[in-house]
Amino acid sequence: FDTDVTFKAWIRLSVDGGNVHVEVARTQQAGDTLSDVLDLFSGGYITRLLENAIPKAVGSVGGGAFAQVAMFADNLPSDKYAASATASGSIRIYANGLGIPVEITARQAPERLKPAYLHGHVVSREFHVTGCQYGDVIRGSNLRRFVSWQQAIASGFNGCATCQPQYNVAVEGRVRIELTGPPPSADHRPLKLTASYAGSAKRFGVPLGPLSVEFRFTGVQSSSGDVVYAASADGLVPGPWSFSVEWRDWSKAQTVEVARSWNDSAGQRQGHSTFIAGTLGDANLTVTHR
Repeated sequence: FDTDVTFKAWIRLSVDGGNVHVEVARTQQAGDTLSDVLDLFSGGYITRLLENAIPKAVGSVGGGAFAQVAMFADNLPSDKYAASATASGSIRIYANGLGIPVEITARQAPERLKPAYLHGHVVSREFHVTGCQYGDVIRGSNLRRFVSWQQAIASGFNGCATCQPQYNVAVEGRVRIELTGPPPSADHRPLKLTASYAGSAKRFGVPLGPLSVEFRFTGVQSSSGDVVYAASADGLVPGPWSFSVEWRDWSKAQTVEVARSWNDSAGQRQGHSTFIAGTLGDANLTVTHR
């Protein structure tokens, strides 16, 4: 009889005492009508014949019996779990199993993916996802990027109530600072005020800190000739903050408790804002909550 049979087999290879064992786990064959009739009338003789021939063929893999070696999952042979490979050496027996050197014939170049940055606003201290109507308009020096919400939370930023409500905290700290002093001059360094968080709070399981804020001052000249340097910050983490002022040859550091404030269900502001006032060169800063 002249017949053609396409035969596939899934095998398990194991090593026991240095001997290679071949077990046929599953077979699949497709032939012409003649082969199907012969297999039917012979009680599966063709199938058994092919299954018995597989272990002998696998034993000569190193000799080049198979030009192609298919790698697949043990329990789910599928195109999704397979990769074409070509044998590149002789079969080897190791202490923990059997090894067949292969070369992958189809390679997929990895894509250079950029992280989906979160957009943070350094003034409002909120972070947004791409596509948010508030986050996409942040530009220039007000923009800070984060690669994860954990990084944004650790940096003291709050989730946007619109696009990141699951990381939004209603309570925040608001600070207003007014320092009085002479007008700025070209021969002295400008007024500098920074604040560092001195607490140990966590948000959503993420420790906060180290947090720091540098204030941006605007000056208004008073009738006495002095200048009132004013700055504000919203969205701070309520709690202890260490404020440090540097002006000319004078500096001052003072710990301030930033009060809690929030909007109620009617949109009315509740809690307190923190006000810091002082005169440049004086020893103390006056702190009030109202």
